[in-house]
Order: sequence, then C-alpha cells, then structure tokens
Amino acid sequence: MKSILAGALMFGLVACAGGVQKVGVYHSLNARQCEQGGLSLAELKQSLSAAGVQTADVGKVTDDGRMRVTVCGAPDGKVGVFQIDKSDLDRARQAGFELWPARQ
Repeated sequence: MKSILAGALMFGLVACAGGVQKVGVYHSLNARQCEQGGLSLAELKQSLSAAGVQTADVGKVTDDGRMRVTVCGAPDGKVGVFQIDKSDLDRARQAGFELWPARQ
C-alpha cells in the first residue's frame, strides 16, 4: 500500500513539474462610482494579446479587495483578472498588469 501511495504522489509531482505553470494577473477597469464606462474584459485581453501574452480564459471581473470611500467619481475598485503562463508575466507587467492576488 505504501508503494502505491508513494507512486501516486510521485506521479502527481512529475505531472505538476512537467506542466505549464499558470498565474493570475489583473488590471483595473478604470471605472468610477456612479458613472458608466471603464475598460471591458475584451479590451484588457486585447492589450495582453498585443503584448504577446496568450490567455485561454475570458477573464473575470472582481473587486480588488481594498477599502474605498463611497463617493461618485471615485474609483470603484473593479479589476479584470486573467490566467496566463508564468513565463509571460514580465510581458504582462510591461502591459500594465500586476500579479493576482495583489496582497500575498
């Protein structure tokens, strides 16, 4: 039983080591409270693509988790998050994206 468990664990480690590591990156949607507008996920994905960064997912919109004052015209804290290959992280950063989660 121990050898089966050890083999299964070893296979899992090899599979992880041989695969491509993914990381999350994010960029503000630049939206403001009480206002329409801001960037779309499609626009953010296009900026990644223009920087030579491939992303298979469509991304998601979420809150950056920071406390914000509630007042019209202030940033709303919405960000677009995408999964990319870890090897593309520098190119994504040059395009204005940061590693997600922002606080680790």
